[in-house]
Amino acid sequence: MTGQARILSQADIKSLFQPLRNSRDQTLFAQKIYSGLRIGEIIAIKQSQVCTAFGGVKNALKVIRLSLGDLAGNFWTPKAVQS
Repeated sequence: MTGQARILSQADIKSLFQPLRNSRDQTLFAQKIYSGLRIGEIIAIKQSQVCTAFGGVKNALKVIRLSLGDLAGNFWTPKAVQS
């Protein structure tokens, strides 16, 4: 299947997790592989979007993908650059 993506098996996914040594990387990768979100979308998720007021985990997360036109004039600056 040259040039065509294939669906990863559970064994494929498990082998991709092996080099990830810390829980942060494993969590980011799991979100990516199981949700299809881009890494920038995952990093932009706020705790309040995932956790309930009582510390539980919400059942759903709504993601809205914006086009470049939607972002006109609204650029995000990393905290390291802001200070």
